[in-house]
Amino acid sequence: AHDKHASFSPDGATVAFVSDRSGEEQIWLVDHLGAAPPRQLTEGLTGMLYEPRWSPDGRWIAFGDKDGVLRVCEVASGALKEVADEPRGQIRDHSWSPCSGHLTFSMSGSTPLPKVYIYTLADGQTRRVSRPLSNDSAPVFGPRGERLFFRGLRGFQPRLPGAYEWDFQIDRGYGIYALALRA
Repeated sequence: AHDKHASFSPDGATVAFVSDRSGEEQIWLVDHLGAAPPRQLTEGLTGMLYEPRWSPDGRWIAFGDKDGVLRVCEVASGALKEVADEPRGQIRDHSWSPCSGHLTFSMSGSTPLPKVYIYTLADGQTRRVSRPLSNDSAPVFGPRGERLFFRGLRGFQPRLPGAYEWDFQIDRGYGIYALALRA
C-alpha cells in the first residue's frame, strides 16, 4: 500500500491519511499509537486524493482530489458532501474556520483567475467573498473567525532593477489582505 498525506486530529489521538490499500485511494483513520488496525473512512472514490484536513472540533475532514472536487467527510459516519468542483485544476488551499462551521478555499469561476469562497456546513451554501475580477488565493480564517486573510494580486507595479538593466521586475503585485466577516 502507498500511504501519504498524514494529518493528526485536533486532539492528537487519530491520524487521517490517504491510502490505496483497498485498490483506490481512500481516506483512512488510525489511532496515533497504532494499537488498532486502520479503519477505512471513505468508499467509492476514484483518483488521487490530497491533504485531508481536520475541522477544529474533529468532526469533519476536508480533502480535494485530482479532478478538482473538494469534499467534506463526517468522521463518525463517513458521509460525504461535495463542496465545490474546480474546472481548471485542484483545490488545495482549503482551511477551516475556528468554529468548524465554515470552510474557505479559492477556485476559478467564469474567469481563470482564482477567487475566495466560503462554504457553510449548516446550509450547504457556497458564497464567493472576493471581487469578480480578483486574483485571490490561500485564504485562512483569523483566530477568532472575525476576519478572513488571503493573498491577492491587486496591483501591477513594475520596476527597473538598476541603471544598467532594462528588464522590468514585477515583484510587488501580491499583498496580504483581510476581509471583515462581521460588521
